[in-house]
Amino acid sequence: MGNPIKIMLQNRKGVTLIELVLVVSFISIIIMLSYNMLFLTQRGFKSVNDSFDISEQLRIFQIRIQKEANQGKKAVETDDVFKKISATELYIYTDIDGDSNNIPELVRYRKDGDKLKRDVKYKKATSTEYPFVYQTSFTDEKVVLNNVSNTDIFGTVEKVREPISGQETEDYRRKVMMTLKIIKDGKVIDVQTMLVSKSRTETE
Repeated sequence: MGNPIKIMLQNRKGVTLIELVLVVSFISIIIMLSYNMLFLTQRGFKSVNDSFDISEQLRIFQIRIQKEANQGKKAVETDDVFKKISATELYIYTDIDGDSNNIPELVRYRKDGDKLKRDVKYKKATSTEYPFVYQTSFTDEKVVLNNVSNTDIFGTVEKVREPISGQETEDYRRKVMMTLKIIKDGKVIDVQTMLVSKSRTETE
């Protein structure tokens, strides 16, 4: 009886061209599928990450502007707590530096291109009593939101409650509807927020 290993080696054949082509094609398909899966996963991760960034930016902005609106107070005779300049520009008289006198600064929100910007006008140092007098120019400009597409951001400034007949003091609380439409990479975020001031009186 012959050596089985020798017999096996004698019967062994080489790889045919057809087998080689099939193996190479199969490996190419596996590599291509793996690459596509990796690409789709990375793109999906980026999309989720971008959506999170937009949502977080919007959340921080809403908290800030609602706080400023809540703390708003009437600071000049001719203006309400909120002063609407246009559908894309709003003034809020509110205390942002937390001084002991609670004297409001004038905060401005305005759309510039697809950005919503915020800047501040401070009162004059010589103005210490109501009604206050403010500096001529705004400073400390910052972009608070990107990719804002709508031009009907700020609605009409309204009284929180109509005056009651015979009421002795004026109620200076005001409200305004804020609408935002943010578009990025085909994704749309629509948000409506009611801004409401809580102070019934003038700044003391």
